[in-house]
Amino acid sequence: LGLALRRIMEDFLAGLVLILGHSWFKVGDTIQLNNGNLYIVEEIALTATRLIVYDDGSVLHISNNKLLADGLTNLSQRKSPRPIHIHFLISLDAKVENLDKFLLKLTSTALELPDISKHVQRSGSPPYYGAQFRTLTSQGFEIEFIFTMHNASDPDLYKTIQTKVHLAIIRLLQEHSLSLAYPRINFSVPSR
Repeated sequence: LGLALRRIMEDFLAGLVLILGHSWFKVGDTIQLNNGNLYIVEEIALTATRLIVYDDGSVLHISNNKLLADGLTNLSQRKSPRPIHIHFLISLDAKVENLDKFLLKLTSTALELPDISKHVQRSGSPPYYGAQFRTLTSQGFEIEFIFTMHNASDPDLYKTIQTKVHLAIIRLLQEHSLSLAYPRINFSVPSR
């Protein structure tokens, strides 16, 4: 009984901190738990918080103490632009001239999208951006496309930009008679 009462009190106190005290998040914010999944905060109660799983809309109830103890990132509070990296492999049978034209065109096309800019700054190094040939592997030419996305904390905008960039890559691959080495594209926001 004492242990159960202790857990309830811990959740209650954590709930008070969330509701009255520090503003880690509020209803409507998009948060990322340490498991990597995105959630929308639906309700903050005294002992538990109700979250909506961003990908499928299912509901997750999590105790306030566990939520604070496990840690989270509030993406809605992130104000700064974020660098985005997309890696993919182009087939080894690609003509070098086509590959070169593709890289130049991808950079100029994608950077015309709203909420994207070319300015990416790595700490201690000059800004870099655009489509770059990284290395030659046994599977293909590894390409990295780097740009900055403004408002990266907005998951709907993030998915919209992700779709537009992927479609631009596919369209330009077709226009330049190039193909992916295998059907995989990674799209990620590096953690700070």
